[in-house]
Amino acid sequence: MDKLKVILFYKFVVIEDPEKFAEEHMDFCSKLGLVGKIIVATEGINGSLSGEVSLIEKYKKFVLSYSFLDDVWFKEEDVVENTFTKIAVIIKNEIVTMTCSVDIEKTPKHVDPLEFKKLIEDPEVVILDARNDYEYKVGHFKGALNSGIRTFRQFPKFISEFKKENAKKKVAIYCTGGIRCEKAGAYMKEQGFEEVYQLNGGIINYCQTLPSTTWQGKCFVFDKRLVTDVEKKGETIGECFVCFEKTDLYRNCKYSLCDRFDVICNSCQVELHGCCSMDCRSKFWMECVAKKEGKRIEVNVYG
Repeated sequence: MDKLKVILFYKFVVIEDPEKFAEEHMDFCSKLGLVGKIIVATEGINGSLSGEVSLIEKYKKFVLSYSFLDDVWFKEEDVVENTFTKIAVIIKNEIVTMTCSVDIEKTPKHVDPLEFKKLIEDPEVVILDARNDYEYKVGHFKGALNSGIRTFRQFPKFISEFKKENAKKKVAIYCTGGIRCEKAGAYMKEQGFEEVYQLNGGIINYCQTLPSTTWQGKCFVFDKRLVTDVEKKGETIGECFVCFEKTDLYRNCKYSLCDRFDVICNSCQVELHGCCSMDCRSKFWMECVAKKEGKRIEVNVYG
């Protein structure tokens, strides 16, 4: 069996017929036996796939055969097992959801890892993590600001406050592979930010290019690994939100009306039976009892 790889890629480009495009990708990936998730919209493509190296190479050639995708950049990592369990090609309104109109042509200035390192070492530069709060907790650049958002949809609301003191400053932004920065940076420029710099290729490219420099911890990824040790020797900086012990374990609260996603240590997870609090644990048990008895139960998640 070949060695395995996982690839991460995206491109903002007009796709005239998303349905046909998605069908072609689903057919090609299914025949190859690749697994992963590809999001297709009229604004472009956003995907991550894993599989044997030889099959990944065939898929890359397939993507690059489209004239409008011939410059797609594939970020790659070696893995010991497939990082997904099935293939899914999904058509959405956006390839990364912000739920507001953005002129992607206003994309920020892209800087390579070395330029980015120089930027974030400048005390006058504001370093902004464009990812979600739970991603920041497991790893981030030294001195980076945590926006505190739980979903990218909340980014515009965060910016409405952030710009009051930072619109005239140099702002260096980053994310995992670059796609969120692309849209976030364009939005920031529309909102009046004068100087926005985007880390080209994201965290993955930076840590592969400049390992053991200014990155702290590990990197959250949206596949079954959840966390990748981009530095290979990355320290654990995530803290259980219950007891504050060091951990990189992520879990969703089992209570359906909560579904909180956060860092939690194994001991607290066991004590809370997969929930995020004693309150959710009791409500989860009530759900289980109701399902067993064939009843429908409605519980107020806040009380």
